[in-house]
Amino acid sequence: LFQDLFEEYNYDSRPVQNASQTVHIDFGIALNQILDLEEKHQVLSTAVWIYETWYAENLMWDPSKYNNLDTLIIPSTKIWLPDLFLFNTAGENLDGFVNVTGSKVMIHYDGLVRWMIPIMLKSSCSVDVTYFPYDYQKCELRFGSWIYDITQVDMHLKESQVDISDYIVNSEYDLINASVTRKLVDASCCPGGGTHTMISIFIHVKRKSLYYDYIVIAPTIMLCFMTLFTFLLPCHKGEKIAIGLTVFLTLYVVQLFIAENVPDTNSTPILGTYFYTNNIDYPY
Repeated sequence: LFQDLFEEYNYDSRPVQNASQTVHIDFGIALNQILDLEEKHQVLSTAVWIYETWYAENLMWDPSKYNNLDTLIIPSTKIWLPDLFLFNTAGENLDGFVNVTGSKVMIHYDGLVRWMIPIMLKSSCSVDVTYFPYDYQKCELRFGSWIYDITQVDMHLKESQVDISDYIVNSEYDLINASVTRKLVDASCCPGGGTHTMISIFIHVKRKSLYYDYIVIAPTIMLCFMTLFTFLLPCHKGEKIAIGLTVFLTLYVVQLFIAENVPDTNSTPILGTYFYTNNIDYPY
Protein backbone atom coordinates (compact mmCIF):
# COMPACT_ATOMS: atom_id res chain seq x y z
CA LEU A 1 0.00 0.00 0.00
CA PHE A 2 2.77 2.42 0.91
CA GLN A 3 4.60 1.75 -2.35
CA ASP A 4 1.44 2.22 -4.42
CA LEU A 5 0.50 5.48 -2.70
CA PHE A 6 3.89 7.15 -2.80
CA GLU A 7 5.36 5.81 -6.02
CA GLU A 8 4.60 9.07 -7.82
CA TYR A 9 3.69 11.21 -4.83
CA ASN A 10 5.14 14.74 -4.52
CA TYR A 11 4.98 16.15 -0.98
CA ASP A 12 5.86 19.66 -2.20
CA SER A 13 2.49 20.05 -3.93
CA ARG A 14 -0.90 20.64 -2.36
CA PRO A 15 -2.98 17.40 -2.24
CA VAL A 16 -5.53 18.39 -4.90
CA GLN A 17 -6.22 17.13 -8.43
CA ASN A 18 -6.71 20.64 -9.82
CA ALA A 19 -4.64 23.71 -8.97
CA SER A 20 -7.80 25.81 -8.68
CA GLN A 21 -9.11 23.66 -5.79
CA THR A 22 -8.77 24.69 -2.14
CA VAL A 23 -7.44 22.54 0.69
CA HIS A 24 -9.87 22.91 3.60
CA ILE A 25 -8.22 22.39 6.99
CA ASP A 26 -10.05 21.86 10.27
CA PHE A 27 -8.00 23.40 13.10
CA GLY A 28 -8.31 22.58 16.79
CA ILE A 29 -6.17 23.33 19.82
CA ALA A 30 -5.96 22.10 23.40
CA LEU A 31 -4.26 24.15 26.10
CA ASN A 32 -2.34 21.81 28.40
CA GLN A 33 -0.39 24.29 30.52
CA ILE A 34 0.70 27.89 30.86
CA LEU A 35 4.39 27.38 31.49
CA ASP A 36 5.36 30.98 32.15
CA LEU A 37 4.43 34.60 31.53
CA GLU A 38 7.60 36.67 31.59
CA GLU A 39 6.44 40.19 32.43
CA LYS A 40 9.89 41.68 31.86
CA HIS A 41 10.20 40.32 28.32
CA GLN A 42 6.43 40.13 27.70
CA VAL A 43 6.60 36.54 26.50
CA LEU A 44 3.98 33.84 27.09
CA SER A 45 5.14 30.21 27.13
CA THR A 46 2.48 27.54 26.65
CA ALA A 47 2.24 23.79 26.12
CA VAL A 48 -0.50 22.90 23.64
CA TRP A 49 -1.85 20.12 21.45
CA ILE A 50 -2.62 21.17 17.87
CA TYR A 51 -5.07 19.15 15.77
CA GLU A 52 -5.34 19.51 11.99
CA THR A 53 -7.35 17.43 9.53
CA TRP A 54 -7.78 17.74 5.77
CA TYR A 55 -8.53 15.59 2.72
CA ALA A 56 -5.75 14.55 0.34
CA GLU A 57 -7.23 13.48 -2.99
CA ASN A 58 -3.97 11.82 -4.01
CA LEU A 59 -3.89 9.58 -0.91
CA MET A 60 -7.01 7.43 -1.40
CA TRP A 61 -7.31 3.66 -1.85
CA ASP A 62 -9.70 0.74 -1.83
CA PRO A 63 -9.29 -1.22 1.45
CA SER A 64 -10.58 -4.43 -0.18
CA LYS A 65 -7.46 -4.53 -2.35
CA TYR A 66 -5.14 -4.31 0.67
CA ASN A 67 -6.50 -6.90 3.08
CA ASN A 68 -9.12 -4.43 4.43
CA LEU A 69 -6.42 -2.02 5.61
CA ASP A 70 -8.27 1.29 6.06
CA THR A 71 -5.66 3.45 7.85
CA LEU A 72 -1.97 4.10 7.42
CA ILE A 73 0.37 5.77 9.95
CA ILE A 74 3.51 7.31 8.51
CA PRO A 75 6.09 10.02 9.39
CA SER A 76 4.76 13.50 8.72
CA THR A 77 7.83 14.26 6.59
CA LYS A 78 6.51 11.91 3.89
CA ILE A 79 3.49 14.01 2.91
CA TRP A 80 2.47 17.61 2.25
CA LEU A 81 1.78 19.57 5.44
CA PRO A 82 0.18 23.00 5.81
CA ASP A 83 2.72 25.72 6.55
CA LEU A 84 1.12 26.66 9.87
CA PHE A 85 2.83 29.73 11.33
CA LEU A 86 2.60 31.48 14.71
CA PHE A 87 2.63 35.12 13.64
CA ASN A 88 3.39 36.63 17.06
CA THR A 89 6.16 34.17 17.81
CA ALA A 90 8.78 35.06 20.40
CA GLY A 91 10.79 31.87 20.11
CA GLU A 92 14.47 31.49 19.35
CA ASN A 93 15.47 32.83 15.92
CA LEU A 94 11.81 33.89 15.54
CA ASP A 95 11.07 30.53 13.93
CA GLY A 96 7.28 30.45 14.14
CA PHE A 97 6.58 27.48 11.89
CA VAL A 98 4.60 24.84 13.77
CA ASN A 99 6.17 21.43 13.31
CA VAL A 100 7.52 18.64 15.47
CA THR A 101 10.40 16.42 14.43
CA GLY A 102 9.36 12.80 14.50
CA SER A 103 5.60 13.46 14.42
CA LYS A 104 3.27 11.02 12.65
CA VAL A 105 0.17 11.43 10.52
CA MET A 106 -2.77 9.06 10.20
CA ILE A 107 -4.18 8.63 6.69
CA HIS A 108 -7.62 7.10 6.12
CA TYR A 109 -8.57 5.25 2.96
CA ASP A 110 -10.94 8.07 1.93
CA GLY A 111 -8.05 10.57 1.93
CA LEU A 112 -8.67 12.05 5.38
CA VAL A 113 -5.37 13.06 6.99
CA ARG A 114 -5.10 13.60 10.76
CA TRP A 115 -2.10 15.41 12.21
CA MET A 116 -1.87 15.86 15.97
CA ILE A 117 1.23 17.34 17.61
CA PRO A 118 2.21 18.39 21.14
CA ILE A 119 4.33 21.52 21.10
CA MET A 120 5.66 24.27 23.37
CA LEU A 121 5.15 27.77 22.04
CA LYS A 122 6.55 31.18 22.92
CA SER A 123 4.44 34.14 21.86
CA SER A 124 4.61 37.87 22.49
CA CYS A 125 2.03 39.23 24.94
CA SER A 126 1.48 42.87 25.88
CA VAL A 127 1.42 42.95 29.70
CA ASP A 128 -0.51 45.64 31.57
CA VAL A 129 0.70 45.92 35.18
CA THR A 130 -1.34 48.95 36.23
CA TYR A 131 -3.19 46.98 38.93
CA PHE A 132 -0.26 44.74 39.92
CA PRO A 133 -0.49 42.40 41.86
CA TYR A 134 -4.27 42.18 41.20
CA ASP A 135 -3.92 42.39 37.43
CA TYR A 136 -5.62 40.50 34.62
CA GLN A 137 -3.77 39.69 31.40
CA LYS A 138 -5.09 38.85 27.94
CA CYS A 139 -2.68 37.12 25.54
CA GLU A 140 -3.23 36.14 21.92
CA LEU A 141 -1.74 33.41 19.74
CA ARG A 142 -2.23 34.10 16.02
CA PHE A 143 -2.00 31.13 13.63
CA GLY A 144 -2.28 31.04 9.87
CA SER A 145 -0.69 29.92 6.63
CA TRP A 146 2.52 31.76 5.82
CA ILE A 147 2.38 31.41 2.03
CA TYR A 148 -1.01 30.06 0.92
CA ASP A 149 -3.94 32.45 0.60
CA ILE A 150 -7.57 31.48 1.14
CA THR A 151 -8.01 30.22 -2.42
CA GLN A 152 -5.28 27.63 -1.81
CA VAL A 153 -5.58 26.81 1.91
CA ASP A 154 -8.64 27.70 3.97
CA MET A 155 -8.61 27.04 7.71
CA HIS A 156 -11.78 26.38 9.72
CA LEU A 157 -12.36 25.90 13.44
CA LYS A 158 -12.79 22.30 14.52
CA GLU A 159 -14.36 23.45 17.79
CA SER A 160 -15.77 26.80 18.90
CA GLN A 161 -13.74 26.71 22.13
CA VAL A 162 -10.21 25.85 23.20
CA ASP A 163 -10.03 22.40 24.79
CA ILE A 164 -8.96 22.80 28.44
CA SER A 165 -10.10 19.39 29.70
CA ASP A 166 -6.50 18.35 30.49
CA TYR A 167 -5.28 21.76 31.63
CA ILE A 168 -2.63 21.75 34.37
CA VAL A 169 -3.01 24.59 36.87
CA ASN A 170 -0.29 27.25 36.84
CA SER A 171 1.29 28.24 40.16
CA GLU A 172 1.25 31.98 39.44
CA TYR A 173 -1.82 32.58 37.25
CA ASP A 174 -5.44 31.41 37.28
CA LEU A 175 -6.91 30.63 33.87
CA ILE A 176 -10.11 32.66 33.47
CA ASN A 177 -11.01 31.80 29.89
CA ALA A 178 -9.55 30.49 26.63
CA SER A 179 -11.39 31.25 23.39
CA VAL A 180 -10.73 30.90 19.66
CA THR A 181 -11.86 32.97 16.68
CA ARG A 182 -11.42 32.87 12.90
CA LYS A 183 -11.10 35.93 10.68
CA LEU A 184 -9.84 36.95 7.26
CA VAL A 185 -6.88 39.30 6.89
CA ASP A 186 -5.37 41.04 3.87
CA ALA A 187 -1.98 40.43 2.27
CA SER A 188 -0.14 42.79 4.63
CA CYS A 189 0.23 39.93 7.13
CA CYS A 190 1.93 37.45 4.86
CA PRO A 191 4.37 37.25 1.94
CA GLY A 192 2.03 35.09 -0.15
CA GLY A 193 -0.36 37.90 -1.08
CA GLY A 194 -4.13 37.69 -1.25
CA THR A 195 -6.54 37.14 1.64
CA HIS A 196 -5.45 34.78 4.41
CA THR A 197 -7.27 32.94 7.17
CA MET A 198 -6.16 33.86 10.69
CA ILE A 199 -6.95 31.77 13.76
CA SER A 200 -6.61 33.68 17.05
CA ILE A 201 -6.42 32.02 20.46
CA PHE A 202 -7.20 34.37 23.37
CA ILE A 203 -5.98 33.37 26.84
CA HIS A 204 -7.31 35.34 29.81
CA VAL A 205 -5.45 34.92 33.12
CA LYS A 206 -5.51 36.49 36.58
CA ARG A 207 -2.46 36.72 38.81
CA LYS A 208 -2.57 34.79 42.07
CA SER A 209 -1.96 37.59 44.55
CA LEU A 210 -1.52 35.63 47.80
CA TYR A 211 2.29 35.62 47.51
CA TYR A 212 2.38 39.36 46.93
CA ASP A 213 -0.13 39.92 49.75
CA TYR A 214 2.46 38.53 52.16
CA ILE A 215 5.57 39.99 50.51
CA VAL A 216 4.29 43.44 49.46
CA ILE A 217 0.81 44.36 50.70
CA ALA A 218 1.07 43.22 54.34
CA PRO A 219 4.47 44.93 54.93
CA THR A 220 3.12 48.08 53.29
CA ILE A 221 0.19 48.22 55.70
CA MET A 222 2.55 47.74 58.64
CA LEU A 223 4.78 50.53 57.35
CA CYS A 224 1.76 52.84 57.14
CA PHE A 225 1.01 52.24 60.82
CA MET A 226 4.66 52.78 61.70
CA THR A 227 4.56 56.06 59.80
CA LEU A 228 1.55 57.22 61.83
CA PHE A 229 3.24 56.06 65.04
CA THR A 230 6.23 58.37 64.45
CA PHE A 231 3.94 61.41 64.78
CA LEU A 232 3.17 60.37 68.36
CA LEU A 233 6.85 60.53 69.34
CA PRO A 234 8.40 63.79 70.57
CA CYS A 235 10.58 65.56 68.03
CA HIS A 236 13.69 65.35 70.23
CA LYS A 237 13.49 61.55 70.51
CA GLY A 238 16.14 59.66 68.53
CA GLU A 239 13.73 56.79 67.95
CA LYS A 240 11.62 59.04 65.74
CA ILE A 241 14.50 59.50 63.29
CA ALA A 242 15.43 55.79 63.45
CA ILE A 243 11.86 54.64 62.69
CA GLY A 244 11.54 57.24 59.95
CA LEU A 245 14.71 56.07 58.21
CA THR A 246 13.65 52.43 58.57
CA VAL A 247 10.28 53.10 56.95
CA PHE A 248 11.88 55.15 54.19
CA LEU A 249 14.47 52.48 53.32
CA THR A 250 11.94 49.64 53.53
CA LEU A 251 9.59 51.43 51.14
CA TYR A 252 12.50 51.91 48.76
CA VAL A 253 13.41 48.19 48.90
CA VAL A 254 9.79 47.16 48.22
CA GLN A 255 9.71 49.58 45.30
CA LEU A 256 12.84 47.93 43.88
CA PHE A 257 11.17 44.52 44.25
CA ILE A 258 8.20 45.72 42.20
CA ALA A 259 10.47 47.27 39.56
CA GLU A 260 12.29 43.95 39.10
CA ASN A 261 9.04 42.04 38.50
CA VAL A 262 7.24 44.30 36.04
CA PRO A 263 8.18 45.28 32.46
CA ASP A 264 9.67 48.64 31.55
CA THR A 265 6.58 50.14 29.90
CA ASN A 266 4.46 53.27 30.12
CA SER A 267 2.05 51.32 32.32
CA THR A 268 3.13 52.16 35.89
CA PRO A 269 1.70 50.06 38.74
CA ILE A 270 -0.53 52.03 41.08
CA LEU A 271 1.29 50.39 43.98
CA GLY A 272 4.64 51.65 42.66
CA THR A 273 3.23 55.16 42.32
CA TYR A 274 2.07 54.98 45.93
CA PHE A 275 5.55 54.01 47.15
CA TYR A 276 7.19 56.71 45.05
CA THR A 277 4.84 59.35 46.43
CA ASN A 278 5.47 58.16 49.98
CA ASN A 279 9.23 58.35 49.49
CA ILE A 280 8.91 61.96 48.35
CA ASP A 281 6.38 63.07 50.95
CA TYR A 282 7.82 61.24 53.94
CA PRO A 283 10.70 63.64 54.71
CA TYR A 284 8.17 66.46 54.96
